[in-house]
Amino acid sequence: FPPILEVASTRLDAYKPQEISAILWALARQTSPSILPSRRDFFLMVPDRFAHRLGDFTTQALACLVEAYAIAEFDRSPFLEAVVSESLRRLQNFQPPSLCTLLRGLVLTLSRGTSQWNRDALHAVAQQHRP
Repeated sequence: FPPILEVASTRLDAYKPQEISAILWALARQTSPSILPSRRDFFLMVPDRFAHRLGDFTTQALACLVEAYAIAEFDRSPFLEAVVSESLRRLQNFQPPSLCTLLRGLVLTLSRGTSQWNRDALHAVAQQHRP
């Protein structure tokens, strides 16, 4: 994996937002000690290239980013907070599978009790989808 990530990191600008989201989602689940430094570097490099493009991400891609950053324990990342804010702004457009993915990521960050914004985000999701 590290050699693949090294090549991928040199081509970040060529990826579509959905592709970056899918890469991060898959990487978050990879916990082999040999990949952890490369995985961390990749997660840290993405915000510089994509923070200004969050409006280009589909709702599914946003949800996958939230879950990926939560699984990889980047709960305190300003990028994750920006992704959650963008998700909340477009919450009415989330389809059930995307909403489920978003909720999994938010619940995971909440279970670690890292910051107030995740509580506020869960409350907003609950209010938006109240019967």
